[in-house]
Amino acid sequence: MSRRLLFSLYLFFICLALCFPAVAAPTLQPGFRTLGIWNPDTSVRMDLAVWYPARRSPSRVDYGDWVFSASRGAAPVEGQHPLVVLSHDSAGSRFSLHALASQLARNGFVVVAPTHAHDNVDSMDTLFTAPQVTRRARQINLALDIALSHPDVAPLIDPQRIGGLGVGPGGTAALLIAGARLDSTVWPLYCAGKDEDADPYCTPWARQRMNVFAAAPDLSASYRDRRVRAASAVAPSYAMFFTPTSLSRIRIPLQLLRAEKNRLYTLQHAERLLGSLPQPP
Repeated sequence: MSRRLLFSLYLFFICLALCFPAVAAPTLQPGFRTLGIWNPDTSVRMDLAVWYPARRSPSRVDYGDWVFSASRGAAPVEGQHPLVVLSHDSAGSRFSLHALASQLARNGFVVVAPTHAHDNVDSMDTLFTAPQVTRRARQINLALDIALSHPDVAPLIDPQRIGGLGVGPGGTAALLIAGARLDSTVWPLYCAGKDEDADPYCTPWARQRMNVFAAAPDLSASYRDRRVRAASAVAPSYAMFFTPTSLSRIRIPLQLLRAEKNRLYTLQHAERLLGSLPQPP
């Protein structure tokens, strides 16, 4: 992730920290820990990475594909801090956005990042289906539930200053958490006249799955999480499942970012969403 993008995201979320007591930024370091939650009643496992402001100097943290610097297990800076929940792109994990998470922790934020089941580096079986985004939205809800009830993490969080950021389908989930709803009315016309080789959504395999997506029961259900006070959608996907009406329920500050240099840019729909938002993000 580029320094320019990191800076842009940081500026957006700083609005959550306007009342944060002034602390000299150079004294803060990214503390780090992981949480693994298993619910035997629902057979749901949630793996979370947590960054937070600390003072101990960081050291190397190695998770195979992701290597970064953080103060694992360091004592946190006392007080309540604004929280950002991160939703990674497909083929990612809870560690994917470690550079952004570390930068936010150095500036006084707590960051919680889940690994999304069935849409991560080890499994992408929900690609081009409704659960790819609706399940993510529910998992963001669950990540907040866990963070706000965990005896070690909850005391660090100011529940009045919570933001959500997602990349790719995570960006789409961030829109749902912010109040948007899915609407399939545009999808039947989306691929008309398009070269299937030019748009990944319009290949025969993807179209078959997308048709099932459009017919999903309760597609327009609300996933709004009122604990989230600001949202950022980075290179979001599935704009054909949103309309001005279904986006009109977003009433919180929203940041919309595109990533035109990404090789999967054809999957990203920031411009289409920009044109459909009733209010400018």
